[in-house]
Amino acid sequence: GGGEDDYFTTRWLYDNLALVMPRKVGAAGAGVPLLRAMINSNRETFAVILADLTGFDHLGDHLNAMELVDGVVLVANAGTSREEDLRRLDMQIPPEKNLGVLLLG
Repeated sequence: GGGEDDYFTTRWLYDNLALVMPRKVGAAGAGVPLLRAMINSNRETFAVILADLTGFDHLGDHLNAMELVDGVVLVANAGTSREEDLRRLDMQIPPEKNLGVLLLG
């Protein structure tokens, strides 16, 4: 136990598209090395990896997790998410990785 397969779950949405997300929020710092291992071990399997970083922000790990990826999309609920929270998170994303905001709902 304790490996990346215990930490992440993969949900196949289509034959060629899978969503990889953490099963639970772990201790601060625990998810980043596992995310790195998951990305590295799946580079041959997936052409594109979409990782849900929900939970990483609660522990302050989102900045370290963003270093591992090529791009970041901030996803928010229209009418629920607060503009000030979106602006704060948007400013934390490095400009070269910031792909924008996606409002749902």
